[in-house]
Amino acid sequence: MKKFLAFLVLFTATCSVPVATCSVPVALATGEKTPEFHMKLTVKGCQVGELHIGCKAGATVGYDKGQDIYVPPAAIQGGTIGLLIEGDPLPLYQNIRPAELPQTWRIRCRTQGRASISWDKDLLPEGVAFTIRKEGGQPFDMRKIDSMTIIKDTELFITASKQSVKIEE
Repeated sequence: MKKFLAFLVLFTATCSVPVATCSVPVALATGEKTPEFHMKLTVKGCQVGELHIGCKAGATVGYDKGQDIYVPPAAIQGGTIGLLIEGDPLPLYQNIRPAELPQTWRIRCRTQGRASISWDKDLLPEGVAFTIRKEGGQPFDMRKIDSMTIIKDTELFITASKQSVKIEE
């Protein structure tokens, strides 16, 4: 943090445009690596009550035994939801990816009516921007909304990317 404040003072003193319009990627400002994180998504109206995504050093984009967890078989009735990875037809309950950004998680939703997915905006890790979008839809900033309703079968995409810092006067 001290390095960032020193950078901020230096940057403010040498910026040739008004400070309010300067934007610096966090990774460049702090010199830190992508943070490791684990995020819980609460699910209603499907066979599991939550999904977990995250980034961790040593993880891969494929299945990692001991980190990634498959969704248990669905009941005869009710919606299904799960995280998908390339080359594996079975959905995951938890998918941990490498601590490199950007990362995108694909969530397959098969509803029996109405379902929803939600998260705690206040627990999203600092320095990481999160968006969620339905298949073919526009992305929404997950720091500005805290849930999404699913009324038909679809796929959702959650993307974590490096967040830019806007320096204000």
